[in-house]
Amino acid sequence: MVSEKLLGEIEALGLGYIAGVRMRQLKAAEAVLARASRHREVAPNLRVKEVVHGEARYIVCLNPEERERDRRVREEALAKLREKLAAGAAKQLVGNSAYRRYLKLDGAGAEINEAAAEDEARLDGKYVLRTNSPLDPEEVAQAYKISGATS
Repeated sequence: MVSEKLLGEIEALGLGYIAGVRMRQLKAAEAVLARASRHREVAPNLRVKEVVHGEARYIVCLNPEERERDRRVREEALAKLREKLAAGAAKQLVGNSAYRRYLKLDGAGAEINEAAAEDEARLDGKYVLRTNSPLDPEEVAQAYKISGATS
C-alpha cells in the first residue's frame, strides 16, 4: 500500500519512485485534477500533464479509450439503477457497490445522487501518478505503463 509515510521512507533512502495514486483517496485530488493545463499526447491512448502540488509531483494521465468505456459503464449502471428505483427496489440496491456510489439514501428510500455521478464523470479515463523522478512526464507515464501497472 502506498502511503505518505512509505514514500517518505523511499525518498529518505535516496530512491526514486513512480506510484499510482487512488484518486478517490488523494486529499489533493481536487487541486491536482482541476489544475489548468493541457494534456500532451504521448500515444493514441495516452495523454499526460504534470502538476506540482505542495512538494509533490503528479502526472495526470488520460486514456481516451478508457474514458469512453468508463462513461458507457456509468451510463449503463445509472440506467439500470433508474429502472430498479422505479420498480421500488431501493433497499436491495444498497448492497451493490456498482450502484451504491450513485445513491442518495433518505429514511423512506433512495434516489440517484446526480452530484456523485458528475464527480465520477470527471474521473473517466484518468489515473494519477506521483513521482520524485526527474524523468519528463511522458517518460514517467510510459515507464509506469511498461511496468504493467495499468492499461
